Amino acid sequence: MAIVMSLGSCGKGTAEKSAESDSAAGVAEEYHADNDIAMTVRSIADAICVGEPLDTVDYNFYGVLTDGQGHPLYTDLQGNPGNWDVDVLSPTTAVIRNVDLGDLLPDDLEIYLSSMLEMDESNIVDSDVIDEEDTRVVVYDFGGGFIRIIRLLDDKQRTLLEAARGIGGRLSQNDAARLTRALVSAELLTQREGQLLLSACSDGALAEVDKTDRDRLRSAIFRCAVMGVATT
Repeated sequence: MAIVMSLGSCGKGTAEKSAESDSAAGVAEEYHADNDIAMTVRSIADAICVGEPLDTVDYNFYGVLTDGQGHPLYTDLQGNPGNWDVDVLSPTTAVIRNVDLGDLLPDDLEIYLSSMLEMDESNIVDSDVIDEEDTRVVVYDFGGGFIRIIRLLDDKQRTLLEAARGIGGRLSQNDAARLTRALVSAELLTQREGQLLLSACSDGALAEVDKTDRDRLRSAIFRCAVMGVATT
């Protein structure tokens, strides 16, 4: 998903600078309120409203963005907090996009952002599905500019193949379960496929295999199974 904001006219409000002035340096193991995606979007929107040029030093950011409770908005396929890229393209335009594949819930994110910016369906000025339903675009008017939310619907086959290639040479039972949950949550696997994959990769199914070899074999089984789903 990408969020693009373009300059409009607005004669009210004051600009707020993003609390993050550095790129990845602002994000470590703890996530603070200043990493809230709604605060990031509002900060950029306020600057656009008053005609303040967007500056890469103030707004560019790479790292984890959170919801209102300080939780990462999504986890990647390895179970790590998913990264976001905030990129100022011009003095009047910025793009915010998720970097990794994972269990991001775009509908919940759109509802959260529109609520925090006090927008509803009456603020929608355009909505369309293009490229044979691969891309959904919704444009909101926030009073001084526009937020264009572009939802790229990932090709299932490509995404599953990328996930399979990303699996290392060894895979523990817990890691296999976490990856499976992420794939099911992202609707890349059905619940039934996820259950079968978990069963095939369980320690019970590999009970006759020497413990020192289980993680290696589990990785091969998981990779082949995911690639099998992707190519059928």
